[in-house]
Amino acid sequence: MSIFNGTTGSVLSNGTPRELHRIRQVRIKSGLTIEKVAADLGKSSAIVAVEENPASDMRISDLRKWSRALEVPVIDLLVERPEYVGIPGLTMQRLNQIESTAQKLVAVTTDKATLTFAKGLCHQIREFFEDDPTPLGDPGAALP
Repeated sequence: MSIFNGTTGSVLSNGTPRELHRIRQVRIKSGLTIEKVAADLGKSSAIVAVEENPASDMRISDLRKWSRALEVPVIDLLVERPEYVGIPGLTMQRLNQIESTAQKLVAVTTDKATLTFAKGLCHQIREFFEDDPTPLGDPGAALP
């Protein structure tokens, strides 16, 4: 529950509050005390204790402040929703299948428009797998 606006995070069907973040876990794992983090954030220990409650709904700007205080990326503070567990692996598998199909199109097509489309599709899929992909540029331009 936020002491600023009186709202809580969403509630599961069984009535228990849904965990929205892992701030407390990360703070404890980092070996930081509430007092130390409170000083870094310029807040009282009481406010920090309320904010680090996993059901506390907070603004993105507050998450960014916590991220800096705990010296971790914001993503490390967020909870992965259980209904999405396993989807990244499935998504990557499907992207590999789509890329394979697009590569087959590149190999067999003689039509210039289809070839450009298939190469563009391959490039866009590759962006999901590369850490630092080369931007595609103008989607209407032909690829090499």
